[in-house]
Amino acid sequence: MQAIQRDPDPKRVPAFLKRYIKNSRPKTGWNDTKSLNHFDLIQEIHRAYPMLRPALVALCRPQLLQRVRETLDSEFRPLMSALRREMILTCLKQRLHELRQRLPSRVVSDTPTKDTP
Repeated sequence: MQAIQRDPDPKRVPAFLKRYIKNSRPKTGWNDTKSLNHFDLIQEIHRAYPMLRPALVALCRPQLLQRVRETLDSEFRPLMSALRREMILTCLKQRLHELRQRLPSRVVSDTPTKDTP
């Protein structure tokens, strides 16, 4: 975050976020799979555990994003700068978009994409 605040060129923020999202790795793995990212892990969970699919669909609902925004604005406003809160929301929007792209369309077909970047 400090690097973003010091960067004189705000046009680099989208590229930074894209790299950050792509290169993020979960703290857990999946069997012997190396270099698993969060989206790969969710796809594996979707494939192996059909009973968890409703929870995965819930992650794609735009209401989640609105609730996060409300929580950041109410509970975290004194603890975070406006830039940090906006970066969190932008990152989450992009992650949700990526998640919607990776899950089978029938899983997220009832999920509107109005908050998609």
